[in-house]
Amino acid sequence: MAQLKEKMGDFSKDQTVDISDIVSKPKKPTILKILECTEECRVLERNRRLAIGLQIRNPDLSQKLTPKYTDFLRQWAKKDPHFCQKIHDKLTELPSKANKKSRSHSFESMNRDKRHFIHEYCEHFGVESAAYDMEPNRNVVATAVRDKSWMPSMSLLEVIQRENGQRRVPGPAVLSKSISSKSETVTLKLPGQSQRQ
Repeated sequence: MAQLKEKMGDFSKDQTVDISDIVSKPKKPTILKILECTEECRVLERNRRLAIGLQIRNPDLSQKLTPKYTDFLRQWAKKDPHFCQKIHDKLTELPSKANKKSRSHSFESMNRDKRHFIHEYCEHFGVESAAYDMEPNRNVVATAVRDKSWMPSMSLLEVIQRENGQRRVPGPAVLSKSISSKSETVTLKLPGQSQRQ
């Protein structure tokens, strides 16, 4: 660019300017540079080799299916998991019950941060969200449109549990207690299994 500027200065003085040396393209180097392999690169290469050895067709599929939840959502999940689960349950119902063109749910009035949480979480379901009314009665209405809404592969709480090293456990067992005149029997019933005494 400096050479071109100098040549343009000569051009303004009504002199002949030869710009062929500037216009001619420099030759590209024939040697390609190889980037250094990072830790992420090593993990991907290891996964690729394992996939070939185990005959797995799509080794990166599980990574791609894990939703990328924002730090804001993650903080809420750690701070108030009950609220997060309640919102997740409502949003889960919408796409599954959107048998007509669309289905909506109006959440109760809540503060700005909770509304923000719902708006962000709706994006992971493909659900449209809008806030209505004035403060302090402002609420969020979530609308699932058929064929445009989906279920995330993992809920926010499942991702947090996985990051903390917790495994998913089956639902709670139901204990029933029957007392006869001389003995006491406790029955443990697990979901999907026969009763054990």
